Amino acid sequence: MDRLDMDDLYYAMFLEETKEQIQAIEQELLILEQGQGDTETINSIFRMAHSIKGASATMGFDDMTSLSHHLENLLSRVRAKEIQVDTQVMNTFFKSLDTLQEIHRGIQERSVREIDIGSIIDEIQCIIQNKKNQEAQAFPEEKAPPAEKEIEEAALELTKLEEALCQEVAKKYHIYKVLIELDKSAKMKSVKAFLIVNNLLGIGDIITTYPPDYEQVGDESFGDYFTLIIATDRDHEMIYKNINTISEIKHIYMKKVQEGSEDNIRLPDNVRLVGGSQNGMKRDDHVTVRVDVNKIDKLMNLVGEFIIDKENLNQIGADLKRKYKNDPLVQKLNNILPHINFVGSELQETVMSTRMLPMEHIFNRFPRMVRDLAQRCNKEVHFEIEGRETEIDRGIIEELIDPLTHILRNAVDHGFEGAQERLAKGKNPSGTLRLSARHEESSVVIEIKDDGKGIDAHRIREKIIEKGLSTAEQLNNLSDAEVIYYIFEPGFSTAKEISDISGRGVGLDVVKSNIGKLNGVVDIKTELGKGTKFIIKLPLTLAIVRALLIREGEYIFALPISSIIETIRLKGNEVPEAVHSIGGVEVFNWREQAVPVIRVGEYFGIQDVRQRDRLFIIIVGYSERKFALVVDKLMGEQEIVIKSIGDFIGKNKLFGNIQGISGVSILGDGSFAQIIDMAAISRRMGG
Repeated sequence: MDRLDMDDLYYAMFLEETKEQIQAIEQELLILEQGQGDTETINSIFRMAHSIKGASATMGFDDMTSLSHHLENLLSRVRAKEIQVDTQVMNTFFKSLDTLQEIHRGIQERSVREIDIGSIIDEIQCIIQNKKNQEAQAFPEEKAPPAEKEIEEAALELTKLEEALCQEVAKKYHIYKVLIELDKSAKMKSVKAFLIVNNLLGIGDIITTYPPDYEQVGDESFGDYFTLIIATDRDHEMIYKNINTISEIKHIYMKKVQEGSEDNIRLPDNVRLVGGSQNGMKRDDHVTVRVDVNKIDKLMNLVGEFIIDKENLNQIGADLKRKYKNDPLVQKLNNILPHINFVGSELQETVMSTRMLPMEHIFNRFPRMVRDLAQRCNKEVHFEIEGRETEIDRGIIEELIDPLTHILRNAVDHGFEGAQERLAKGKNPSGTLRLSARHEESSVVIEIKDDGKGIDAHRIREKIIEKGLSTAEQLNNLSDAEVIYYIFEPGFSTAKEISDISGRGVGLDVVKSNIGKLNGVVDIKTELGKGTKFIIKLPLTLAIVRALLIREGEYIFALPISSIIETIRLKGNEVPEAVHSIGGVEVFNWREQAVPVIRVGEYFGIQDVRQRDRLFIIIVGYSERKFALVVDKLMGEQEIVIKSIGDFIGKNKLFGNIQGISGVSILGDGSFAQIIDMAAISRRMGG
């Protein structure tokens, strides 16, 4: 591939823009295939394909330019009702998109890849030639050429790369994007393009053209349009006069893309100024700057350190106030501290917001995957997505790709029956797979639900015994719900045949491992014959949270405020009155509810022989369950920076199979606080 010697900024801009457009085209194609698309859907795909063609031509990536050009041709036939969308056409669209992604990957890696675009171009040309006449006869009344408005929208919108090129031109110049439509019968189009450019160079500078190498393009490949961007201090009329001296020009379309003075002139009939404002392109109020994500991560770490020092400073201020109450310097310090706290909170919130990304960043990749898997498995699957706009920390979202991929693949391959089997069971032949996300207090809940077979606990019991993971006697003491969790064990699979999709026992153990590292929890709800639902609950962020500090003996624990419903202090005889046993289980009477009691000291094996005259009860909510934590002392609330210990927990690891701790935090005085993991405690308590 040839590449223009462009600045790295343009190179990165091109890569980002085309990646977004390829992903967006994929989503629009899926909508089109499902029959939910309309003319605007096709127009949207057409505009993006056109933008990719223009941007890649500007950068000199010939393979991408050529393929996107042929894709654009196929789309224009579909838009004109000359070709009807069917499975063959859709598969060709997707193959073209896959090839564009492969080319994009090669450009991004700056590597020379041998990519065969000839076969997919031949396939596109074959569809155009073989189906054009047939579909035109079937729908003669609907056949129509692309509307002028659609041509303008596609051709006169600036790509990000073109915007960047235009921004380097002095502000005193007008900048126009011009589309020249040549007569279909025009001969020697490359010569006409040369003459147009030569004429315009007399009144300004040409920033870019399409085709970029117009002088070498033959008439059969040139097409009917020639596009250019010109920077000039002249007006529309002067541009028109210089272009119109060339023969066989049908129309001239112009759009001013940089602010300039009002040109109160009467344009000729075949010249049309496109855009709402003649004074230039309307710009958004919001200005964005591209920042290296590593810098954001470093800034987040610095904010974390600042939060630790801020809390330490607050403690020092409180201690000094108690010891030197009337000292003017101490009073001055305590007057400054509230402002430092305010600035710290604002800084933390702002930096945190830069790390938040909507779930659509990963959700949008799954419709295509589900579609292709369903075709390979010969199953009908209707895929639904909700909550794309739900935001979560970038550090979490990147780790969700593998877990969600494994669950969705298993749902399509294992979860759904074939169409005939579903009909025999009285179900719709097309299964429904639903992926959703929502905020729940300070957590994000992701659900993957299908209406397929459900998980057969009896079959799992057989596999557990077969693989020697447990004995029949041990399994008899477990409920079906507990047995089902064995599917998360490494190497576990109930598939009868190994395929390239599933059956090797690698997948759900990855789900458990990755979600655990994120301080999250995964749950399963299933009903045989009706379907399965995976529920993943994750913290909104892994970085900084507000927590209640608890002291138990010599140890300090932290409990995220988002989990706490209420705190209660009990003194003397109130303890035995409020806490009692029911069926061998300690409970606390709270608002006419019997809430299970967890004594934090006993749970973590902390030896404490002191006589206590008071205790604290913390009512904690996890999912739909509530617990009463009995603790020795409350130390107060503060912001804590969470440090994950997921990589150090487990068999043969540093901390072993520690239960109930999800991470640690360094406090302002240098001591450690262990963060209580209510998800793990709930599971251990049978929740």
